Amino acid sequence: MGNTQQRIKQTTTCRTEECQQVANDALDKVLGPNYLQRTYFPRIYLIALDGRRERALNTLSNVGIHPELVDIVHKDDLPDRPILETNGIVSPNWGMETTDSDCLFKSAPYSPGRVACHLSHLRALQMFLADPTASRVLVFEDDLVSNIDRTRLEICLQRNKERIDKYDVFYLGSIWRNCALDNDIDGITDISTKQQILGRHAISFSREGAKIVLERTLPMTRPGDQMISELIRLGALKGGAITDSIFVQDIDTYGTTLDNNTFRRPTCMR
Repeated sequence: MGNTQQRIKQTTTCRTEECQQVANDALDKVLGPNYLQRTYFPRIYLIALDGRRERALNTLSNVGIHPELVDIVHKDDLPDRPILETNGIVSPNWGMETTDSDCLFKSAPYSPGRVACHLSHLRALQMFLADPTASRVLVFEDDLVSNIDRTRLEICLQRNKERIDKYDVFYLGSIWRNCALDNDIDGITDISTKQQILGRHAISFSREGAKIVLERTLPMTRPGDQMISELIRLGALKGGAITDSIFVQDIDTYGTTLDNNTFRRPTCMR
């Protein structure tokens, strides 16, 4: 491990996409195939729409990540909201903010896209838990930016492997985090109970964290990433994040299928 880490540190970190790809390719030769899966995340999944799947797979392959595909839930296949409520998928209270709520943020409105996204994530967690030998899972969404700094990712993971394993939920990329509350140590920040964190484009769970999300996010009272953030706030989940997100959303290219109107969503709240 020590020799590997030394070689990682010697790999040039580039700012341009072309130079970064050279560094990524060199690192892939040093570490070998499926290094992240062998070392950190025994199960890695991708949630992707048909028109986005190939690009997302190529993006991840360029940094040595080869995920399994999730059989996603499509929003057009969902029944109307009253049926979802009857079946315990959606709460009748979604969209009805209460005056005594101390949640850190107002819920985004109901939409079939948000329901389908969350159900697809729950399928990924079910796939993960079906493997009794897997200790952690890493789930990606399909709107990843292409220029990923794998050198920085590997260094951060190597320095913090044991620490990461203690988190129920760990974000390799996030949006709208209250960065003023960060307690950065070796590139990792604890997510406090006073801090919101959103986004699920690159998110990891322990087995216990996956079970808690499966048990406590249906029926949906708000979008899935907001419910996970709320579970962290309530102390049900121990959360952490890479302080300077490695994986970011390429929403300028793809737009959104979740009825979000805000583009260029930043890592930190402004």
